[in-house]
Amino acid sequence: MSAKYVVAGHICLDLIPELHAGTKFEPGRLYESGPITMSTGGAVSNVGRSLHQLGAEVTLVGKVADDIFGGAISSILGPLGDSLSVAKGESTSYSVVLSAPGRDRTFLHHPGCNDTFCSDDVSSETLSSATHFHFGYPPLMKRMFESNGDELVSLFQKAKAAGCFNSLDLSLPDPSTNSGRARWETILSRVLPFVDLFVPSVDELQFMLRDVDGADTVEGVADWCMTHGAQAVAIKLGDQGLYYRTATNIVTQPCLRVEVAGTAGAGDATIAGLLYALGNCTNGTPPWKFAVAVGAFACEKPDTTSGVPTAREVLARLRTARWEELES
Repeated sequence: MSAKYVVAGHICLDLIPELHAGTKFEPGRLYESGPITMSTGGAVSNVGRSLHQLGAEVTLVGKVADDIFGGAISSILGPLGDSLSVAKGESTSYSVVLSAPGRDRTFLHHPGCNDTFCSDDVSSETLSSATHFHFGYPPLMKRMFESNGDELVSLFQKAKAAGCFNSLDLSLPDPSTNSGRARWETILSRVLPFVDLFVPSVDELQFMLRDVDGADTVEGVADWCMTHGAQAVAIKLGDQGLYYRTATNIVTQPCLRVEVAGTAGAGDATIAGLLYALGNCTNGTPPWKFAVAVGAFACEKPDTTSGVPTAREVLARLRTARWEELES
């Protein structure tokens, strides 16, 4: 049976101005920029569109509002966005992504109607037709982290009862907000028993598990996640690659060298590559290698998903080119 994916959670409109190399923002200055790229963002769009472009069958589940930004998201996604719900009278989420060449990204973000998303927004009927369920960015979705994650746990229990292979991604909370003050150690300990593959970044984990012994190392946070119920972890390490661990296997896969146009969405593209490889034949290419290859393709474009090719193109490049790995 072919893998069928439901990708749910956070969705927004990304506004990505083209910035000049070396741009460092200072108060009171005007900075000339290039054209702006408008793209859908968030886990639903980034992971879902990447899976779709790789060739997978995907259903997107998220919320937009009946406003200009919601209309822009629907226009960009086309038929792929038909399964999104429209929250009347609310506001669509957006991010301004500041990604200067040679510098890590900075985000200005408005959660919008993602804050009202709950377990009931993912129907049992939708889950029953899927083999894989992926959920992303609960720290940017108020109802999913309040009450120690009751809605998040309920959703993953429902997906597990439907027979799905479940995966969960995070986002880095703003420490000054309710999300940053949430009891993430408790929330994760409650939801991870229903998670087959946990795919956060090391920065996210080290923030959320900062009071845990050993949280200053990748191995330490991975140990905690596996001990608290995750069946496997794939921890994104930025330009240091991907740490992939199961009960029987530990691999650190370096990134692949490309000419970087932007890093927005690269982590989500990596996740999409990993989920695709775990659910489909990749002709012997290890899933962690396929994953970082998809992430590398994504970095060759300034937006979040347009650089992601078909799975066949990923495999062809891996086979025919000596694709250099970055030094860790």
